[in-house]
Amino acid sequence: MIKDTLIKHQNGFQKLAQIQSTTLIPVLLGSIFLAVLAQIAIPLPFNLVPITLQTFGVSILAITLGSKKASLSVLTYLIQATCGLPVLAGGISNPFWIIGPKVGYLIGFVIAAYVVGKLIEKQKKSSFLKNFFILSLTEVIILTLGTLGLGFFIGWESAFLMGFLPFVPGAVLKICMTTTSFGVIRGFK
Repeated sequence: MIKDTLIKHQNGFQKLAQIQSTTLIPVLLGSIFLAVLAQIAIPLPFNLVPITLQTFGVSILAITLGSKKASLSVLTYLIQATCGLPVLAGGISNPFWIIGPKVGYLIGFVIAAYVVGKLIEKQKKSSFLKNFFILSLTEVIILTLGTLGLGFFIGWESAFLMGFLPFVPGAVLKICMTTTSFGVIRGFK
């Protein structure tokens, strides 16, 4: 009887370890991917927020990992930032990012990864146009929340002029890149 109980628990632990490794490894790799893309940062004159490839990365994570693992990857990335690792845009280390002017953008990463990942998962039939609109939500969510967060620090009008408008052309380019990547990664049905 004791032997049966031990075998039962051992099998349970083995299954748990398998589940954890199939979740943990992609989530960690996703957070590293996002941290690498954060290092490609173009500072804008007179602006607190640089241009990065992070929003592109959030979309790629949503496409490849799905809603849960993509959002967990972003949360892991934010935990790394909170621990003081230099993973934020341009290699910056700021464990107090949660009370800074970029908080809205960073929180937006998590929400966008989940929402876009969930919409992709629920999609029955994929097309370029559908994917374009779904992936556009990544940019809309991040830029909207980022602008709102920035507004608390520099005022709403300035936040819109500095934290939203300058990023629209790049956002359109990133949406086109991710939509094309979607076709390569997952294929259109």
